[in-house]
Amino acid sequence: MELLKWIILFFSSYFLIAICYSSCKMLFQLFRIKRLKANMEVAPKMEVESCVPVSIIVPILYDDEQKLAEMFDVLLNLNYPSYEIVMVYGGTNHMFLSHINKTLGLVKMQHPYRRRIDTSLILDIYEGKKNHCGFTLIHKEKSGLGDSFNVGVNLAKYPYVVLLESGIKIDNDALSKMLYRMLCSPMVVACGGFISFLKTNSSVAVWLQNLLNHRHNIMNYSRKAKDDGQNLLWMIKKEMIFTMQGLGDDESVASFMARCYEYCWDHEMESSIFVLPSTFGYVNPYNSIYEYLISIPIVFLQICMVGLGIFFFLMAASFHLFSIFQLLLVLFYFIMEGFMTLILYYEIK
Repeated sequence: MELLKWIILFFSSYFLIAICYSSCKMLFQLFRIKRLKANMEVAPKMEVESCVPVSIIVPILYDDEQKLAEMFDVLLNLNYPSYEIVMVYGGTNHMFLSHINKTLGLVKMQHPYRRRIDTSLILDIYEGKKNHCGFTLIHKEKSGLGDSFNVGVNLAKYPYVVLLESGIKIDNDALSKMLYRMLCSPMVVACGGFISFLKTNSSVAVWLQNLLNHRHNIMNYSRKAKDDGQNLLWMIKKEMIFTMQGLGDDESVASFMARCYEYCWDHEMESSIFVLPSTFGYVNPYNSIYEYLISIPIVFLQICMVGLGIFFFLMAASFHLFSIFQLLLVLFYFIMEGFMTLILYYEIK
């Protein structure tokens, strides 16, 4: 029995220290982000004559006409005066390809292709324009996601590109906000921002997913690029991609951006990769909170730690190992944790 008491006391003390550390870190990150936001200038509205055009590269991974229509609906209504959309299709469904061309009014082009990054074979190139947006559709041989991005970068017309992964919907003002930060300092070669979940309904599950996702983003927030599984939307200078010889065939955008950061650091380049503490993109939520927790193990682990902490605190209380003051202190930390999580949620939503 005495050994059990010591074990409970040890784990209770450990979780108390862990909770204190987590709360202090969250409080630090909250003040840090509020200070960053206070110092960030508001991006002005860009007119057609003064804006820098942007290329959005979109690999098409699924032959799904409904998802394609939803993507067009978002991309054609961005609050930015001049941009092009470069779609890269590596499938073999020619009826789906014809549907894209008919929907957007694209025509087959026969212009030279400069292969600055080595890629798979390009079969056909289609171009057209809808509203104020230029479209380029590239049909190529089947290969990995990284190769699709490289093909799009080779054919992109403009100096700044957005690497848009499947399922991400860009916020209406994301292009102007990211490009404004990059134009403010010539040293910034890439700029990214958070991705949140779309509020498809008012269910508690969607709200909890956004809450936990924002907390995870803030707790792991850094102004540099990291390959830690954090989902970010990126805009990058096209020349930087050429310098890095493009993405690996199956390399994710997160891994590529982390590699860019290491390259700039190792070569002592006067360049920086900046992550803004704002939401720039949205994805559809998971069907349940359980699916979300399984997909992000670190968040699941943190919740398990809180659950274990509560269990050992209750065990310590039953053995009278903690005083009333210590138990009230623990309760205070749990309340502060929840309060600051809500503040962070409304700070970056």
